[in-house]
Amino acid sequence: MKAALPTPAIDSILRGEPERIIQAVKQPRILVAWQHTNEELAPLLLDRLLTARRDLLEHVDYICGNPKTAATDRMKGFLETDLNRSYLPPGGPQSYEDHRAEEILRLVAAGGYDYILDPHTSVTEVRNFIIISEKYLDDPEVRAMIAAAPLKRVIVMPEDIARHTLIGAAHPVIVTEYNERLAETRGVEDLLKLLDGLVAGKPLHEAFEREFFFVDGTVPKTQDPGPAARNFELVPDGYYPIFLGTGPRSYREDKTKTYVCFRATKRTREVL
Repeated sequence: MKAALPTPAIDSILRGEPERIIQAVKQPRILVAWQHTNEELAPLLLDRLLTARRDLLEHVDYICGNPKTAATDRMKGFLETDLNRSYLPPGGPQSYEDHRAEEILRLVAAGGYDYILDPHTSVTEVRNFIIISEKYLDDPEVRAMIAAAPLKRVIVMPEDIARHTLIGAAHPVIVTEYNERLAETRGVEDLLKLLDGLVAGKPLHEAFEREFFFVDGTVPKTQDPGPAARNFELVPDGYYPIFLGTGPRSYREDKTKTYVCFRATKRTREVL
C-alpha cells in the first residue's frame, strides 16, 4: 500500500517542489505537465487536486518540466530555451530545457498514459481555448479530450510548427490556454471538469459547437495588423490573429520572436 501523499503548500509547488508526483493507479491514467514556470495554471490545478480532489489523483500524475527555473527565476519562464520549443531538437539536446523535454518524453514513454494535459496561460486578451497538432486532428483520444473540455475554440497547429512542442512530440496531448487572470478561477474549474469527464469516459456536458482555427504561419512584426485587430476576428488581410497581444510576454514585445502572432486562414465548426 502506498504511503499517504503529503500536501505541500502552493508556494512550494510553484518552486517546483515536488518535481513530480507519480502515483496514478487507475485507468485512465493522465499526465499533467507544467512547462512554463511563469504560467501558473498547472501548479494551481495540482494544488486543488491535493487539497480538494484526491480522488482524481488516483488517475493523475504530474511533472514540473522546469524545476531549476521554478526554484531560481520562475517569472522568467526558462533558463536557456523555451521548453515548449525544445522537443526533439535537430542534432540532439543541448540546452537545459532540451534535456528536460527529453526527460518528459521518457516519462511519457514509460507511463503509458491515456491522456496528457499541457495547461498554459497567456497575457493576450483571450479567454480560453485548446491547441492541438494537425497531425492528430482526427485522433480518437485527442477528440475525446476536446469533447470533455468546456471550451469552444480549438487552434490547430501545422506539423512544422508543432513538431518541437509537446503536442507534436507526444500523444495524445492537448494544450489548454487561459488568460492569466482566469487561471485560478475559471481555468482550474474547467480543467477539473475535463479530468472528471475523462475519468467518467464521457463529457459531463451536452455536445456543443466548437470553432476550429487552422494556423498556417505567423505574422511578421513588419506586418503588425495594429491595435484594432482582435484575436479570432478576421482582419482585412484575410486571416484570424492568434495570440495577438501587447505588454510583457506578448510576441509583440518578445525580442526573441520575429512575429507578432500566429495566423489562421481557415475556420470550421463542428459539434463535439
